[in-house]
Amino acid sequence: MLRSERFQRMTAYCGKARLDAVIRSLHDLGALHILDHRKDEQADIGEPLADAPMLSDLLIKISSIANFLNMDLKKAMMGSNDFDFQYTKDKIEKLFHKVSHLQDEEKALKETKKLLDDQEQQRSFLDSLGLRPESFTGLTKVASFIAKAKSLPERADIEKISENYELASTPHRDSHSIALFFEADKAEQIRALMTRYNAVEMDIQEGLPGHDRIKSDLEANRKQLAELELKRVDVAKKVRRFLKRSEFYIKQELDKAQAPLRFATTDKAIRITGYIPVSAVEDAKKTLEKITDGNILMEFKEPGSKDNVPIRLDNPDASRPFEFFMRLYTLPSYKELDPTSIMFLTFPFFFGFMLGDMGYGVTTMILFLILKKYIPSLRDLLNVMIAASIGTIVFGALFGEVFGMEVLFGYQLPHVLSRAHQITELLILSLIVGAIHINFGLILGFINELHHGFWTAVNEKISWMILQAAALLIYFGPRPVGYALLALTVFMLYRAEGVKGIVELPSIFGNILSYSRLMALGLASVMLAMIINEKSGEMFAAGGFGIVGGILTILIGHSINIALGMLGPFLHSLRLHYVEFFGKFYKGGGLVYRPFGERRS
Repeated sequence: MLRSERFQRMTAYCGKARLDAVIRSLHDLGALHILDHRKDEQADIGEPLADAPMLSDLLIKISSIANFLNMDLKKAMMGSNDFDFQYTKDKIEKLFHKVSHLQDEEKALKETKKLLDDQEQQRSFLDSLGLRPESFTGLTKVASFIAKAKSLPERADIEKISENYELASTPHRDSHSIALFFEADKAEQIRALMTRYNAVEMDIQEGLPGHDRIKSDLEANRKQLAELELKRVDVAKKVRRFLKRSEFYIKQELDKAQAPLRFATTDKAIRITGYIPVSAVEDAKKTLEKITDGNILMEFKEPGSKDNVPIRLDNPDASRPFEFFMRLYTLPSYKELDPTSIMFLTFPFFFGFMLGDMGYGVTTMILFLILKKYIPSLRDLLNVMIAASIGTIVFGALFGEVFGMEVLFGYQLPHVLSRAHQITELLILSLIVGAIHINFGLILGFINELHHGFWTAVNEKISWMILQAAALLIYFGPRPVGYALLALTVFMLYRAEGVKGIVELPSIFGNILSYSRLMALGLASVMLAMIINEKSGEMFAAGGFGIVGGILTILIGHSINIALGMLGPFLHSLRLHYVEFFGKFYKGGGLVYRPFGERRS
């Protein structure tokens, strides 16, 4: 459990002539969290450096190239760290030209394929009607209407328009293929009639090729598309690392070029404001004074009480995965304690208390280890769940349970507490754990509030601990002392929070009672496991197909129980932290430390 690294507020003033050098030095330093300037009467917002448009254009081209090559640059490897900007720029331009040519070629091939597909569809349609395109294209006195219609037109309707006509049709799925020939001067009336039958006219191309020609052209088109795809794969393989490296470094250069948009500027000077770790202050002073020949004014001071100072969590490797929960909830503010290391201990404890079965713990740990290998993006969460599985195994040993069984192969498993038979003791233990957790949160809250004054911290946090002592004395005696402590608590909470504090007096006991879920979820899990084992045992005893049913009951039943056992303890462990525990000391709202020049691949 640590506080965020200490920061100082830095303000630097220098002439515009030094702007480029200062930006590059700050970027190389990689320590200053820049505060964006908002335009005011004293200073405007700066303008990007001259090469910003060119850099933006290069990034757009890289994105376009990667998109055509079906390449996810986030998953690509960086490769060599060598970077020659002019070489990179020229190569990107050449690669973009090559890819554009391939895109045009692909577009033309796909348009050809669409044309051939349409021709094949038209030829198949005409064949179904027994027609050839040369039999009706190029006619002058006779017109044709080739279409698909929901229903066949009535001949009487056609005869009202044209006595001389020929109608051919054939069923096609839920519609009809229609070919209607009629006098050319009746075309407009016939088309109006056919719309009443929801007919969709087909535009038959003149000189429509035969099936063999269309098939041959489609095969040639397919081969050309396949060859183009091979070219795409080959190019992608050769340039993947180059594009990744180029994107990374060009983004770095663009960050520098756009940095003035975050600074305050006047006609002759710029002002840069931000937060910098105390450990980097001396390096910043030396570097900036050297690069500007001393022509820079820098001011460093402690942040004010109302400043929104960024934070950088600094936890041991073992507890670092639990920062996932802080990012999921909200990061601690600059002057707050970071509870990550506490959750490293308490989350697996609560999870293991609720699931508490050696068989389930081993099963879930194997599952999470496998998922960790195949889903590296969830590494932090899966490391947390592996720790929770270890907690499950430990509590399973304390409860003497393996897949809900306390007796294994006729041997009674040793245990400290039986969940199935010592429910009252389990409930009492859950409440004791809750009281310890809640009061530890109050102690942390007391530490967090010390910057507001000792007595303020006592009234806001220690008063709740005195209230619990008062309740115990009123229940167990001596009562007069208990009532005196209760009166003192009311006075302290009124001073700290006013009437609201008095109204919320019972809430502390509700918080502690909430930890009874440790017992309740654990009991539900073990009871369901016992039922599964009992039913499968009856099936095994029946023999025959009962053995198959028993095996399926064990596999399906315990799989469901494990799934429920992972979901319930996970959510309720989070709730006990986020609601009951954090409510006693934690406010959050911290700003993530994003130093200018931070290397993000």
